[in-house]
Amino acid sequence: FLDKSTGEVKLEGYKVVARRDRHDNSGWGGVLVFAKQELADSVAALENSDSEERVWLSVHSDHGPYLVRV
Repeated sequence: FLDKSTGEVKLEGYKVVARRDRHDNSGWGGVLVFAKQELADSVAALENSDSEERVWLSVHSDHGPYLVRV
């Protein structure tokens, strides 16, 4: 239910690292990605899709970076 009318979303112990609201006002959908507070600095939002509810993120780990699409 993410759109322009949805305010800040909080979840204790987690940080919002990416958000992509729904653009068509249908009232359904959107993408919201949380990371644990202690890992949030290792996650970077790269890009939001212009036409789809997709978000690309880079997650840095001890094994190297991972590209994640949500």
